[in-house]
Amino acid sequence: MSSNRGVGRGYRVAGLVVCLLAVMAITAAITLALFGTREPTFASFGTAVVDTPVSLHRQPSEDTETAGTLEAGEPVEILEYVPQKTLDAWVLIRPKQNVKLYGYAPLRSLDHLETKNEELDLWHAMQLLAQASPADLKDRLTSIGDMLKTAPPSEEKDRSYQTLASESVRLANDRIDNPDEARTLVTSAETYLDRIPPDSPVVPETEEVRAAIQKVRITLGDIHDPAAEVKAPVEPASPRGEITRLLKEATAAFDNGRYARAANLSQQAVAKGQGKRDLTKLVDQARALQKKAETAQEEYEKVNIQSR
Repeated sequence: MSSNRGVGRGYRVAGLVVCLLAVMAITAAITLALFGTREPTFASFGTAVVDTPVSLHRQPSEDTETAGTLEAGEPVEILEYVPQKTLDAWVLIRPKQNVKLYGYAPLRSLDHLETKNEELDLWHAMQLLAQASPADLKDRLTSIGDMLKTAPPSEEKDRSYQTLASESVRLANDRIDNPDEARTLVTSAETYLDRIPPDSPVVPETEEVRAAIQKVRITLGDIHDPAAEVKAPVEPASPRGEITRLLKEATAAFDNGRYARAANLSQQAVAKGQGKRDLTKLVDQARALQKKAETAQEEYEKVNIQSR
């Protein structure tokens, strides 16, 4: 009898164990169903737009599994990751229209960064200028110009203004067939350069940009091309003209009592016309004046000697 009671008690214990295990399994299943598929929570660091089609990787490496792809133009959030200042940096992002999809993509595949790091946003925008097409370059220049207005003074800021000026001139050359727009662009370029302080180390490097601005204005006809000015060749003085000049100066010197100078100038006139038949008359005049001046000089010196 007691044996039967022991067996019954054993069955009840086993049943309780089975029930407990069943309850635990059900609880685990419910927990997994409710929480096992919940997406991790991210803090948004900023926003951007996908510039080119890109695959999202599970880890910041091309060799890792992909989570999905994004098309160009899709707006995305930047998640809990501050990219380094290199376009090869990996950024954790997710599309705004599908928060369940997230992964890493190269920074170079993003555009129009708006993050909590204004310095990073400005740097990234500057990196994309060189590869910008003429169609959207003007808007990019305006946008970066606005960003620079609030940036603190620095050599990097000055170099950014220099780059904006250079790119404005590049676009002006592209739009040279539209004179009004080209003029507006070179005016903007000059404005950017004027924002660089006179004592900035960047100033000497702006001369090339200013020369490019001048070329555009010359092409537009706004200023005269200095190189186009052809100076009249200086004609060498003719022997006749030179002798005439010397005789004139010699006569003036004689009239002023400067006999030695008059004789010297007359002698130079004789030397220049010596042996040239067409100048014989002028040479004779010069010789006569030379002799007259030398005689006057001798008389002058005699008077001075006697008066001592």
